[in-house]
Amino acid sequence: MRERLLNLVGRLASLGVLPTDSDEERLRKGALILYAGLLTLAGLIWAAMYAALGLLRAAAFPTVYAAISVLNLWYFSKTRRYGFFRFVQLLLRPSFCNTVSADSPTPVR
Repeated sequence: MRERLLNLVGRLASLGVLPTDSDEERLRKGALILYAGLLTLAGLIWAAMYAALGLLRAAAFPTVYAAISVLNLWYFSKTRRYGFFRFVQLLLRPSFCNTVSADSPTPVR
């Protein structure tokens, strides 16, 4: 199981790596890909929790984030356009966090 997980993470991290990339560039690409994958997973878990509580409007934001992130990963895997991939991921992060924070339900006292 551990071997499979490590293999999956390694394959995912090398998704957009080109043979001409330096070691530093490979590291940057792999780190951003893993960052995008982990935040997508966290967004889906967050959305599922909101949906389970009946907060469908709040669940929509992390769901949309996850969908855009998956589409961006797919596009990057096909085109290898790292600049565009990085731009979209770094644009999504603050807008996602600010939107979800602003829409979070008031805690029950």
